[in-house]
Amino acid sequence: MSVVETNIPRAKRGSSNLDWSFGFAQPKNHKIGWQNWDVVELESKPALSTAGNISQTNGSISDPEAEGDIEGVDESLPLDTCIFPPWQGFTDYCAPASTPAQDSRLGKWVRVDKDINKRSGIWYSYIYYRRSRRFDVPYITSLKIIPSSGPPPPSYTKSTGDDLTSGSWPALSGLSLAYKLQAVPGAFDGLDDSIQDEAEFQEADVITEIDILWGDASPWWGFKRIEPPIKEGTKRFPETQSLVVRMGIKPLPPKPELRFHANGTFRIMQVADLHYSTGVGVCKDTEKTPCVGDVDSALLLDSVLDAETPDMVIFSGDQLNGQQTSWDSMSVLSKFAKPVIDRKIPWALVFGNHDDENDLSRKELMSAISRMPYSVSIAGDKDVDGVGNYLLKVYSHDPSKTHLASIYMIDSGSYQKATSVFQKTTGYDYIKQSQIDWYLSTSSKIGLIERPFQPDTASDLEGIWTKRKRGGPKRTRQINTGERTLVKPNALMFFHIPLPEHINPADLDPDTGVPLDTGLLLDTGGSSSVNSGFFENGIKQATTGKIGKNKKEMNEVRVISNGHVHIAENCRRIQGIWMCFGGGGSYSGYGRIGFERRFRIFDISEFGERISTYKHTESGKIIDQMDLVGGDAPVL
Repeated sequence: MSVVETNIPRAKRGSSNLDWSFGFAQPKNHKIGWQNWDVVELESKPALSTAGNISQTNGSISDPEAEGDIEGVDESLPLDTCIFPPWQGFTDYCAPASTPAQDSRLGKWVRVDKDINKRSGIWYSYIYYRRSRRFDVPYITSLKIIPSSGPPPPSYTKSTGDDLTSGSWPALSGLSLAYKLQAVPGAFDGLDDSIQDEAEFQEADVITEIDILWGDASPWWGFKRIEPPIKEGTKRFPETQSLVVRMGIKPLPPKPELRFHANGTFRIMQVADLHYSTGVGVCKDTEKTPCVGDVDSALLLDSVLDAETPDMVIFSGDQLNGQQTSWDSMSVLSKFAKPVIDRKIPWALVFGNHDDENDLSRKELMSAISRMPYSVSIAGDKDVDGVGNYLLKVYSHDPSKTHLASIYMIDSGSYQKATSVFQKTTGYDYIKQSQIDWYLSTSSKIGLIERPFQPDTASDLEGIWTKRKRGGPKRTRQINTGERTLVKPNALMFFHIPLPEHINPADLDPDTGVPLDTGLLLDTGGSSSVNSGFFENGIKQATTGKIGKNKKEMNEVRVISNGHVHIAENCRRIQGIWMCFGGGGSYSGYGRIGFERRFRIFDISEFGERISTYKHTESGKIIDQMDLVGGDAPVL
């Protein structure tokens, strides 16, 4: 029989001769773990965690029956020691011992890429494990963390070897793992067809993945926390550290489609600049007391989500605080979108300048984010600058599934690249030429639709079309008066760092002569010092086609919305295009005393012909309601 071993090697000066050995299932066609989130294609049968008829040899747990036919195998598999950090080139050296025969039979070692002693220890400590694809041995159904000095609970086996807290500073009481095994019924007759129901084992309550989580946030989708924590938070190291495990296989929900309601509406809620940390964060520039940064920000987000019930949420950058407080990015990713995921709301994001200041690159972050529940975020074309340049389409509710609105997501970068080794600081980044080219190319491929759109079943409109046909009240001050034309849908665009043009003079209302600028712009900085020409050579060049009686060319992108400047929340129309800010939505990001945290709402109605907006503040106020496109919006 086969055995799967999980070791915790200690990368330190000294020696250790014990390991931990038990098995984990390797699910079929499933994204595994936080380490890579890649799809693994397996053989026709799923693999379960195994331990077999275990015995102890030199302190390790192994299966002599499984290994007995492999000559030259060291069944003890002693822990390796290493004084080096796990940098590239040292990884294999620091991994547990193995042989080609073991790797072939049991699979190669997989390292949980989280140092248990990160920020709180004097040597490196990692968990390694193998995975089995076999059914003919027992598998692990439960793990417990117990005091090293005590016995295991009934029906559990205590692991041997160094304890989980070895190398911690200051020193902590020893903790060990205890595990429970369960045999696969009918799987010991040696016949592959003895397992009749794959689905039963795909959904089995067995451990298929382990990882480490810092902080008190909920674990990732399908994972659960093992109590007690490995390390409780202290004044010096406040982040709790926990072992988390994935039980069985919990498939992700299908990717949601963005669809208008039957009444022609679609609501977007913009969440700007959460600035979450690995721990609980710190409240900034607020009179709220008591206040716990990330915790109270999540509660605020909960309340606004429930009040607004958006059809989609867009995070507009700086979800992570960076600045040395988001040092374990995956622990932050597990919590920032949780209120949205809990409500099963589709969501997408762009990156800000702080998101990749930590341990993961933009590419690595997006690899995980794109596989989170209800996320519609994608990395985009790898040949285009940045990560996360993509187009989202909002479709009609009816069987025609007509593309009625476009949402462009652009990566505005972080900081400009240094031009010399002596340059310590650089300015904010900017949208590159490859992104401008991508936008124009993507826009040119969008098909024309008949606007205003009329669903297959006119009765769904509750009389809106008959009112227009009968000469009812005009519903718009803009040029689209109801005459149907073949053109592209209207579009909104989101990116983090505003364009330099956002402080240009506002258009004047042709009826009143008043500048079209609503809301507060308390900080005019935040743009890049480089103007790459995205506004003039990109946004202004892509049009929907000729609309209305005058057949006037209209810009495809009608609204741009940014984050980045936490105390900016205005909408200003510049050369016919609205430039808006979300306003800071988190206590963990900077603000200004007296300036409430807020969230911007975009209501798209009349099947994409009308775009309205307002802000929802932390006190529940709805402010600055206005039409941007259609309705009572100022004439272009």
